[in-house]
Amino acid sequence: MRIISLLIILALSLQSLALAEDKIEELFGVKLNTDVSLYANVEDGVVADAISTSEIIYTFSNKTLTNILRDPLFEYFNIRTNKNYKVKVLNAGKNFIFKDQKFDDEKCNNEKNNFVDILAKELELNSSKFKSFYRKNTDDKRKHDHLWHDTNYVYKDGQDEFRLMVICAHRLYKEQPVSMLFVSWMTEEYYRKNVMIRFEIIEPFNRDFILDYLKYYY
Repeated sequence: MRIISLLIILALSLQSLALAEDKIEELFGVKLNTDVSLYANVEDGVVADAISTSEIIYTFSNKTLTNILRDPLFEYFNIRTNKNYKVKVLNAGKNFIFKDQKFDDEKCNNEKNNFVDILAKELELNSSKFKSFYRKNTDDKRKHDHLWHDTNYVYKDGQDEFRLMVICAHRLYKEQPVSMLFVSWMTEEYYRKNVMIRFEIIEPFNRDFILDYLKYYY
């Protein structure tokens, strides 16, 4: 797993430990709450109608992002903004397609766990602040069922609060089970208003539960 450049970006984005208080200043060259025009043309945003939201949210897809620092570990990126085009979410992701191999959720889980471990070690983040949740999708706008296993790091910067999530998502794609690893950095306000409403927290699950939930049987 190649994560060195991402860690460098993160490390350079942190202030000195004495001043940072475990704050992340930027990720992939993007800062939350800044104007999206720093990273894309405002006209390229589209209303995020594929997910339920409590407010108007614009999505800027991977191809529209012209001024971010991309990491080869991830295959795609996107930004989501509020109606005023202020950046509220940055996403980076990669897919695990198993083709002729049997579905193995541990491939994504292992990479997620390794990423979180190195992130905490290299940036000297407080490991006790990382919290894990298992979720199932409850959003009627989604065309497919999916499950999430996410690890969260929540921190404050002045009066503002932010959340870094490292997620393994599992769903069917072309009638085959697939996994997706993605990093999602967002304001805590966005998380509470637009993420929590789309999921239900459930008990920890394993491969058998995933396949049964997706109604996929070998």
